[in-house]
Amino acid sequence: MFNAAAVIAGVLLSFFALGMYQNHQSYLFGRAAMLVALVASLFLIGVGIFPIHVTPYHTIVSYAFFGLMIVALSLWTVHDYLRGGQAQYFAGFTAVLLAISLAFLALTEIGMAEAVAVVCIMIWAVVQGIRMLKLEEA
Repeated sequence: MFNAAAVIAGVLLSFFALGMYQNHQSYLFGRAAMLVALVASLFLIGVGIFPIHVTPYHTIVSYAFFGLMIVALSLWTVHDYLRGGQAQYFAGFTAVLLAISLAFLALTEIGMAEAVAVVCIMIWAVVQGIRMLKLEEA
């Protein structure tokens, strides 16, 4: 079930990234962030295709997914910061999520760091979805 969920999550992330990319025609960092997230979504699909016992492929796609999401969220932080105003609060929020993920990566075993990073990515995506629902350009 986990592997199927990873594939489905990867597909959903790709739709999310494409939608956000289209929504940010005039924002270089926002578009770059979503292009990186789109590539990361392919690696998340790979996590489902190559379960943990399929080494080294699982390790490669897992590290690629998490590494690319760090890059995507970093670019999104810059995107929100440069937009100014209320968006800067969201830049700070994303930066905090990144800091939490990186702290767990540095201080815990990889399994725990992955779990915390996934929760942080999900929180970030939900917040972006709420921003869009409130008709504010996320």
